[in-house]
Amino acid sequence: MKAALLLSNQHYGRRDNIYTEFSIVDVARECGIHMKDPTRREIRCRCPFCGNGRGELAASINSDKGLFYCFRCDEGYNAVTLYAKIYGIDTKEAYNELLKIAA
Repeated sequence: MKAALLLSNQHYGRRDNIYTEFSIVDVARECGIHMKDPTRREIRCRCPFCGNGRGELAASINSDKGLFYCFRCDEGYNAVTLYAKIYGIDTKEAYNELLKIAA
């Protein structure tokens, strides 16, 4: 069952910057990333790529900037590139899938 994915309010309907069009928090949730206190602006989480150490939350999601960053593996993603990396697809396909989920 797929959760509803929200388009970012500030970019709804605009195509000038597709990488900030989707809410990073909603995309992370859609990808199964468990977040600590997802109501905050800066959200700590476990990196889905490096896995972090046991009990360690080395990744961060900045909901204002729409970015995911892992301090351990030194990787950063926006909503579209995060979705693409997790599912092993290119960004165009990821964008189209996110549009379908958001509809």
